[in-house]
Amino acid sequence: PFWNTNFTTGVASVATSFITVGLLGLLAWITFILAVLWMSFRFWASSSDTPVTALALPLSVGALYLIALQVLSIPGEVLSLFMYLFVGLLIALLVPSYVRERTVVLGRGDSLSWLSLAGATLAALMLVISAGASARVVLAEMLVNKAIVTYNTTQDPDKATVYIERALRVYPRDDRAHRSAVELGLLSLQKLIASSDTSEAAKAKLQTTLEATIQNGLDAVSLNGASYQNWLSLASLYAQLAGSNIPGAYESARAAFQKALDENPTSAALQNLAQAVRLKPDFAAAYYIASQIYASQEDYQNAQQAAANAVKYASGDSQAWYNLGIIEYSAEDYRDAVGALQQALVIQPQFANALYVLGLSYYQLDNVADAITVFEALDKLDPGQQIVTDIISILKSGKKLPQATPSQDAQSSTSKPQTR
Repeated sequence: PFWNTNFTTGVASVATSFITVGLLGLLAWITFILAVLWMSFRFWASSSDTPVTALALPLSVGALYLIALQVLSIPGEVLSLFMYLFVGLLIALLVPSYVRERTVVLGRGDSLSWLSLAGATLAALMLVISAGASARVVLAEMLVNKAIVTYNTTQDPDKATVYIERALRVYPRDDRAHRSAVELGLLSLQKLIASSDTSEAAKAKLQTTLEATIQNGLDAVSLNGASYQNWLSLASLYAQLAGSNIPGAYESARAAFQKALDENPTSAALQNLAQAVRLKPDFAAAYYIASQIYASQEDYQNAQQAAANAVKYASGDSQAWYNLGIIEYSAEDYRDAVGALQQALVIQPQFANALYVLGLSYYQLDNVADAITVFEALDKLDPGQQIVTDIISILKSGKKLPQATPSQDAQSSTSKPQTR
């Protein structure tokens, strides 16, 4: 269940700092905690009864409680912010009772006054700049999270992409936003291809979406080349393009996967499909890619087995069933191809590519009547396609289809769908 989860925190925030920051970070935490404890216990031991005391008591208890959460768990950004807020207010209330005050008039009198003014101005400027930068990052992350929620709710990549675009306008250097843009771009490409819309506007949108998706993948690795997740995102994009026979995509995917391996050797399963399956036997994507590799080598026996495993572990994915159907067709196992393609159409009834190959499969089984029915349904789904109308005409005339050879059909059809 956590195969794609990137763990960045251990059992607790303080314990994690020993790994992420080192001994100095751990000592800083210990010093901070001891200072707050000393201040709180000293206050509790005092017998003063003032309005300050009444306010400092709940602040000290709250601050120590929130610090305990840092030691024992992962409280998150909001509770961490409250911890620092409580500690800051506690210091403001109690320090005058334990520290001798000295009044300095800023910008007047001696050099200490002017030095204090310069220091205060610099500190204020740094605070404003850092607060603004932090606010941009937080807002961008909020928009990315909103995009994820939007897609999970609507299953519409276009609506989710709107929030990703806003996030990148707020903070263009957010590599997580770029990775999310790649994932949504792939979903949009799949949706555009499945629609079988051949108008000029659809072609232009497909080209624009493809270019933007590739650019987001490149931007992610450019911003943070040390993140294996960015390289995996780019590699997945190129792998899908390689499945559609885009020149150079296979080499680019291989290079990106290698970079991901270099940055994080523990993700080596993604470089070796056999090892991936050994580590995670239900990893459908590994079987899917393996089936296409075997098919490209015309090793249809292994291709069929790998594609069957892909649909076993991703039975609700129409693309996986289509992949099995096209491999069965290429292996001249037309009866099993019909079964796989029918299942793809149950999941996605308007799957034009599946209809096309299903019609050819019926033809190869000498079931011309069903072949004509399927091609007529395809013609209604996507009217005006010359190849479809020609096939219907030839079938109704009783002639043979000259183009219905397994190798040609496999090549023409596998160039259209996106891989997963």
